[in-house]
Order: sequence, then structure tokens, then C-alpha cells
Amino acid sequence: MLKIQPGVNIKKIKWCVWHHFGGMRHDPYASTQGLPLEVIENSHAARYPGFLSRLNRSPVLYTGIIFPDGKFVQTRYVGEETGAARGHNKDAVHFAFAGNFSRNLSTGRLVDTPTDAQMATARSLGYEVFQLGVPLARFVPHRTLAPGHTECYGFTLTDDWIKEEIGPAILKQLTTLLMLYQTLLVLMAKLDVLRKRKVGRVLGLADTRECIGHIMYGPDEEEK
Repeated sequence: MLKIQPGVNIKKIKWCVWHHFGGMRHDPYASTQGLPLEVIENSHAARYPGFLSRLNRSPVLYTGIIFPDGKFVQTRYVGEETGAARGHNKDAVHFAFAGNFSRNLSTGRLVDTPTDAQMATARSLGYEVFQLGVPLARFVPHRTLAPGHTECYGFTLTDDWIKEEIGPAILKQLTTLLMLYQTLLVLMAKLDVLRKRKVGRVLGLADTRECIGHIMYGPDEEEK
């Protein structure tokens, strides 16, 4: 479950922004899906020295990272300032996939691809952010907020890719909740009927014919 910064006004979160690691400085087409957390920490610490998270003193500039095995490491509180997208470091949640989802222009091949485990985690995280009030329409790649400055999360993935991946999962969760709500309404209605029957018995109204009979006729009298 995502950790939210204590005391923060969660309504200020307007975006859910998705990133990839991309390549290396010396090789933009290098695979980065296997990079350990320590490498990312060192890279971000060198870029913004002293900008440590309130959550756990991490130098990582994202809200969190999704690794190939599906493991999610939260590096900053939701609502805490990040360093992931200029102009949107205070009003967005930023998730980064470990990997380089760009296409190698010399080979025509995708360098890395999101794993099934990564996508399962992304769907879970996306639903949590959706519950915080961020609409699916504002689940976007980094490049949407920085046009012309980055291709993040890789041009091989369309702008709507993340919506198409997470949207059905959100719909499934909402459908399940609706079914549970409807079941709860049915159970509440049944309990209300049982409660009324119980009250009726206590007041002597459960079997009207028997009660009236006792009132109208004495113990030695018969109905004529």
C-alpha cells in the first residue's frame, strides 16, 4: 500500500506520471532492466546532492520504482516533492519502470520490454492512485508533460499504453466493489425483515390470529 505524506492535502495530486530508466549516458540503447537500486540511488544523488526523501532518506527522485520481478520500492511519500518532471514535482505521483523501452535504431529491436510482473504491480499501484482521486485520463508518460524534451517512457509504447493497461484493471476492481455493494444491500434488506419479525414477536404481533383469539374469548369459551 502506498505511503502518503502525513498532513498532505491529497487533492493537490493531479497526475500519475510513468517513466522508464532509459539508457545509459554513454549508451542510450543499453539495457537497464537489471540495474540494482543502488545504481539508481547513486545516479540521482549525483544529480541532486542532498535532496533526500522524507520517507526513508532515499536520493531517488521518483515516488517509486517497479523492478522486473514485480517488486515495488517506494522512495518518496505520495504528496512529497519529487525531481522527476519539471513543473510537476509537487502535483504528481511518479512511478518508474526498471528498463529501457526505447527501440534500438540500428537493430530495430526494443531494448527492454515491461515484464508481466511489472505490469501486475503497475495495475495495483494505478488503482491505488485512482482511488486517491486522480482520473485515468491523467495517467500519462513523462513526455506528455515535457513535450520535445524526452521520449520517456520510450516511443515504442504509445501515449495511451499505460491507460490501456491499467484501465481494465480499474474497471474490474470497480465492478467487484459494485457487486459487493449490491450483495451488502440485499443482506441489509434481509436483516431488516428479520429484525421486524423479531420485534413483531416481542410485541405479540407475529401471529395475529392467535393473539386476537386469546383476547376475544376466555379460556373456557369457544368461537361460535
